[in-house]
Amino acid sequence: MSTKPPTPEYIFRGHNGEVNSLTLAGNDQYLLTSDQNGIVIIWDLKDKRSLYKWQAHTSAILSISFIGDLVISQGREGILKIWDFRSLLQGESQPILELPVESLHFCKFSAISHLSKMMIAYAKDRDTVVIGEVLSGLTLHTLKYEEAGVGACMSLRLFETKGQLMLLCGYESGKTSLWVIDEDKPRMVWSAKNHNEPVLAIDVNQEATVGISAGADSNLVLFDLNQDKHRVIRSTLIKHHGVSEVRFRSDGRIIATAGWDSKIRVFSTKTLKPLAILNFHRGSIYTVGFTRPENYLVAGSKDGRVSWWQIY
Repeated sequence: MSTKPPTPEYIFRGHNGEVNSLTLAGNDQYLLTSDQNGIVIIWDLKDKRSLYKWQAHTSAILSISFIGDLVISQGREGILKIWDFRSLLQGESQPILELPVESLHFCKFSAISHLSKMMIAYAKDRDTVVIGEVLSGLTLHTLKYEEAGVGACMSLRLFETKGQLMLLCGYESGKTSLWVIDEDKPRMVWSAKNHNEPVLAIDVNQEATVGISAGADSNLVLFDLNQDKHRVIRSTLIKHHGVSEVRFRSDGRIIATAGWDSKIRVFSTKTLKPLAILNFHRGSIYTVGFTRPENYLVAGSKDGRVSWWQIY
């Protein structure tokens, strides 16, 4: 007997452009999605309805993130905007801060809370990554990969382990590097070339013990973050090349990829074997995420739709 292919439990419709970033907010009671026209929509996940829609940027939004009670959005015009989430829920769309970042390429920022401060990392130009404090706008560090031919930084992930701020960077050359962000001066722990094409997507599990990378080639690579020396745990080839984003589920047992071929792929972290291929969208998948604790999967696509899946 053939198995019926999985279908999304719900489709969010409200964007007239490509959906390229999403984030969960308010203990995963809300979903925020952004598109190429600079529009952001806040969705109520209980009722699956749009609560607020506004013009956040004058150009495409590269990334959106929720941290504390703040929403951070990054526009292609080179501006980071910080919004108060509670004000947005009341229909007030005036940002509390705007930061010019002089970044005109496609690398998405990464932000976390660290030692009671909201920290952000973003690519400023081809060879520079800036580490700063969100609310003050203060630049704390700039990182440069000095090796010739490494290319532009294409993906970033700030994370914390044992109280130490760390940064993963993926580069145009196919290299990935791990940095310790010390107060005095950041230092590179290791650098490795696991890809033949640009590394467009990286993520770290909740325990900060392993990382995952993907990109313009077909490689999906799981690597150790516990050692000073780089070690690949396992890797696999995806049938069709091109991944825009990769995410661990909160329990770390499952990984999802956003494919250029319009498919969402779900893998076991333990084996990197494919568990499911979710085929619904009519365009490339640009962004994926998981909710907690129910572990729903949500994805945004070039076709302007956002799909909501219940898996495992």
